[in-house]
Amino acid sequence: MIFFWSLLSDLRIVRVFLPAANAASSPVNKCDDMVPGEIIIQYKHEKLEPQSVRARGYLKQVSHYRKSKAASYFKNKLKNYTVKSFESALDIESSEDLYGKEVIQEKKALKRRAYIDEASIINNLNNIYMLKIENAPNPLLDWTKAKKASGDVNKPDCASMLNLIKELKKDPNVLLVEPNYKFSIQDLANDAAAAGEISDWNFDYNALWGLQRVKADQVWSKTQGQDVIVAVLDTGVDYNHPDLWENIWVNPGVMGDRNRDGRVDLSDADTNSNGIIEDKEILAGMIGYDFANNDNNTFDDRIGHGTHVSGIIAAKANNSKGIVGAAPRARILPVKIFDISGNTNEQILSKAILYAAKMGADVANMSITGSQYSQLIDKVFKTVSSDMVCIAAAGNSFKDVSGTTSSSLAYPANYAQVISVAATTEKDTKASFSNHGFTIDIAAPGGSSSGAPNILSSDRTLTRYKVRAGTSMATPYVSAVAALIKSQHASYTTEDVKNIIRASALKLDTGYNLGAGLLQMDKAMQMKSALPRAALTMTQYQYPALSQTSGIISIQGSITGAEIASYDIYIGTGTNPKTWDLIAHYDTTFMKKGLLHRAYDTHAKPNGVYVLRLAVKNTRGEIAYDDALIKIAN
Repeated sequence: MIFFWSLLSDLRIVRVFLPAANAASSPVNKCDDMVPGEIIIQYKHEKLEPQSVRARGYLKQVSHYRKSKAASYFKNKLKNYTVKSFESALDIESSEDLYGKEVIQEKKALKRRAYIDEASIINNLNNIYMLKIENAPNPLLDWTKAKKASGDVNKPDCASMLNLIKELKKDPNVLLVEPNYKFSIQDLANDAAAAGEISDWNFDYNALWGLQRVKADQVWSKTQGQDVIVAVLDTGVDYNHPDLWENIWVNPGVMGDRNRDGRVDLSDADTNSNGIIEDKEILAGMIGYDFANNDNNTFDDRIGHGTHVSGIIAAKANNSKGIVGAAPRARILPVKIFDISGNTNEQILSKAILYAAKMGADVANMSITGSQYSQLIDKVFKTVSSDMVCIAAAGNSFKDVSGTTSSSLAYPANYAQVISVAATTEKDTKASFSNHGFTIDIAAPGGSSSGAPNILSSDRTLTRYKVRAGTSMATPYVSAVAALIKSQHASYTTEDVKNIIRASALKLDTGYNLGAGLLQMDKAMQMKSALPRAALTMTQYQYPALSQTSGIISIQGSITGAEIASYDIYIGTGTNPKTWDLIAHYDTTFMKKGLLHRAYDTHAKPNGVYVLRLAVKNTRGEIAYDDALIKIAN
């Protein structure tokens, strides 16, 4: 299943088709969310050797051959349908033509490790296609009723689509098949939480209470995220905003250092030196890409959401204007995924994530959420997260996202390769709208349901600034600290950054599970090296399903890294344990190649839901952990 997305900027922005009051309990209607007649499908091709994919010309030939072979196969298989088109779902082989030259040389110049494995992309993602079909084969279908319901008599109805997908899953040549689901946002016009446009640009620093709660200003003497690239996957960005202008990423493969100031930025494209980039000055691929409309215009259309998020991350400091971001020298890469009506789909999101990684982004901010699991997006995250830190909003549905039921998760925040962010108020309590639960990694300031104080940041309106509330506003604080960490440790992965953020958090006692607690930038930047990695590897307990267990179970895991002092296994009651019972303690003399295997008799606990925790401590006393949710049913 895929998921339905919404931008998480304000309290009442909830999943479309559902009233806000019922957002936490009502099931998502899959038929309403499906793009009619569109299926994402992965065909089983032979794997290519790494050395064979280095030449782009060869890659295009292979991709063309693969697509022709797959198209022929499915056209023959779907004889009762009209296959309208069969194209690459992710445009991997033509990305340079569409989006501009990749930032490979810049990465090498900065002595960063290879940011993405080309062979991994080709073998795992190149053979994924978008199949568009018409004419359902169901002879009992009443096309008159179908036309009234869908507005398009040629598109298969929902039942036919789901039945077709069910049949395709049985095909041994099909590795992945799922609908292309729609994602939407609601209009902000009547949202009280979004009200409060600011006309005075001379703000008191106390208005930026979120920065103070995470202690951002205490790390700026050490680093301000110099030139770290943060991709904002959102509604676009007002790149002419006076607080963002100098920190907008410009593709060095498209625009050179024309004014010879040692930095490629918007001033190089500003041919008339008026401080505004006009449409005629924009070159293809120069300022990100608009995947919603398939063009190069990444300007924030009307919603302002992406501009607000970008200001929290990287509004410029010391320019006597407006506000300051938490990483005030990071670069914002605009990646537009929502159209002017707030609509997108999983194909667009997948393309955008891959694009951000290929353009050299160090961090990807996704202030969006949905409720369904996608194999495609899971594959994409696994491909890019080794170098691009992926961070997403936990959601504004007022619900527990512990995963005890199939409907109680929020994506993309709940993928293993993504850092999940909840929202807190100025008093460090849970924001009433924020999701909470076992799957949350960290919390950050997101505002209040009462309307004040909320998060002040940049906006694309004439007043230039606005306050908003939501987990959308909490997420960019975490993206900012990730940028600061990456500026000091370029090779750190999503897992490394997650461990540091969690180990340095301020513990909160809110009555809700907000992960490790409140983000603390100062303590995060004090950690001298990456923490050891702990991983529970019992696949039967991994998402998206919670499995029941009984009797004696095998706790399996792995521990890797340097400076390991000891590790422990714990069990805690419920999805938000207040106390932990020690199952086993080990020092390094018990370690065998970093592998863990421990038997545990579940009869020691009453039936119910529990959290297993593997915690590893380094020689400085810093702790990294991994959790697994189990349900004991003896």
